[in-house]
Amino acid sequence: MTPQINPNFFASCSKNLEELLEREASTFGCEKTDRQTGGVSFSASYETCLEFLLHSRISSRIFMKITDFSIKSLNELYGKVKGYSWQSTFPLNQTFKIKTIFDSSAKRSFKNSILFSQKAKDGIVDHFREKTSKRPSVDTKNPDISFLIRVEETAEKKWKVIFYLDLCHMPLSQRGYRKNSGEAPLRENLAAGIIMLTDWDPKKDLFIDSMCGSGTLSIEAVLISAQIPPTFLKIKRFIENKDKPFSFLKHNWFNKNKSLKSYFYQRMESLYEDIENKTKSLSTKQFYASDWDNRVLNTARENFQKMNFENIIHLKKQNALKLPPPNNKQKGIIICNPPYGVRLGEEEKLKELYREYGENLKKNFKGFRAYIFTGNMNLRKQISLSTSKRIPLFNGTIECRLLKYDLY
Repeated sequence: MTPQINPNFFASCSKNLEELLEREASTFGCEKTDRQTGGVSFSASYETCLEFLLHSRISSRIFMKITDFSIKSLNELYGKVKGYSWQSTFPLNQTFKIKTIFDSSAKRSFKNSILFSQKAKDGIVDHFREKTSKRPSVDTKNPDISFLIRVEETAEKKWKVIFYLDLCHMPLSQRGYRKNSGEAPLRENLAAGIIMLTDWDPKKDLFIDSMCGSGTLSIEAVLISAQIPPTFLKIKRFIENKDKPFSFLKHNWFNKNKSLKSYFYQRMESLYEDIENKTKSLSTKQFYASDWDNRVLNTARENFQKMNFENIIHLKKQNALKLPPPNNKQKGIIICNPPYGVRLGEEEKLKELYREYGENLKKNFKGFRAYIFTGNMNLRKQISLSTSKRIPLFNGTIECRLLKYDLY
């Protein structure tokens, strides 16, 4: 019997979280993982991939590979695309859109990704027109089918064109609990990555978010501690409202596979029940969040309520520069994502904040480990403590550091 060949996938993530994502993918049974800039490619059964999609804390999106081919120039693209059997991928009545990304060599050669996408779109449309005398519609806002094309240079000095199918619809990084993410939002999967890069032990350590903002770090910490899937609210919508939060639920490959569809629906039911039980068993004396701004405190409170975490995370109004530890002997980590001072003139005002925050850590948090995530290395110098670890990360396009301080 010929062994079944698993399909290939690609999971994207924030820059510098690729190693963490690869480790996560391997944990869920994904095979042949290959770490690349901005994500990890892997092979897996459909069941394994969907399990990973539901549980991945680091992924931004997950894509399934549809086809690939090589071209020597843009002129060859249309014919190669038109020759593929697109009717097996999606029916005529579904809408689609295409996004193209280039590696560094392709970017220098092709320059215009929109033109590349347009040529590919023409090939798909004309394939349908030739086969059915009708054409599918493009919808750039809310399509049924979203294609990602990646173009990279080969060793033979050709261009490898890879078509991926987006399985997610909304990014996995958008968990659905944030009503308002504030002026400088920390993406949820980056927040989860930051926590996973600390030495926090969810079984015994306190978790203190001293400048909580909209509460993203605190919520992700609770999800990690209870091993609740980050797609929690999407699972809830699927079961309670019969909503379809993932785009693969509209895809041919999924709906024509009855055993896979049955597996997934049963899995969603069991996860829904499991999550309800895990939420009830959470500790009420482990998670502490505070901020000084009433506006963001109200936002954090609403976000906690949306997750049913309002009784799990202790939220209070408190200046981080004077914050005391909770009144018990338990230690753990204190973490914050302070302002970076991106606007003109802000940096000077923030020097005192960083300096006094460091002094408060020295004074009140002996025995804790402190973590500061910042995109401003000049402000970091205001903290008169020695860093025991510096991890480079990116918040969007801003180069940042996750800094660890051991407080003795």
